[in-house]
This record gives sequence, structure tokens and C-alpha cells, in this order.
Amino acid sequence: TTTSTTTPSSSLFDYNVNKQQSLAFIGLTVYENQKEGNNPIGEVQITDQSVIKDLYEMISNELGFEDGFKMKKNNIPILPTQFNKKVIEFFRSRDDYVVVYR
Repeated sequence: TTTSTTTPSSSLFDYNVNKQQSLAFIGLTVYENQKEGNNPIGEVQITDQSVIKDLYEMISNELGFEDGFKMKKNNIPILPTQFNKKVIEFFRSRDDYVVVYR
């Protein structure tokens, strides 16, 4: 038997809960260099168990960025020393987005 619930719409993650496994998924919008209006370069889907390094690798693989780019949460730089921290420690609002730059 599977039980599904969702969190209120203000929550960043959409939870699909069942007794075998609990994962929440998030779609993070990605911009290049800066957020410019409504023209993102893409979106990546990650789980609430993902770390920042996973996000970096997904952007590289799915959006075609070569290794060596940098990331920001909105306008706040994400440092390589933070790559082992969970994504949910950084991205808590539906208004958050990722900026990639060189």
C-alpha cells in the first residue's frame, strides 16, 4: 500500500511519500551569467537528498556546460567547499534559481 501526500504550495519540494522510500523532487531554473527576465537556459530536476556537487554535475551533463563553471544561488556564490552540503540547505524557496558563469 502506498500513501501519497504533498506539502503546502509554499514548500520548495513536492513530496511523494511512500513506506518504502521517501523522495522529494525539485526543478531548479538555471540562467547563464545573470537572470534576465523570463529566459532561462534550462531546468534541472534533483531530489531532496542531492548535494550541491550533484547539482553541478547535472548542469554540466544536462545543459552542456564544460567543467570549470561557477554557480550562484540567485546572486550568492556557491563555493566548492560547499559541494558536499545538501541542496535543501541552499534552495528553500520556489523563487530561488541557479546562475552559472565563468
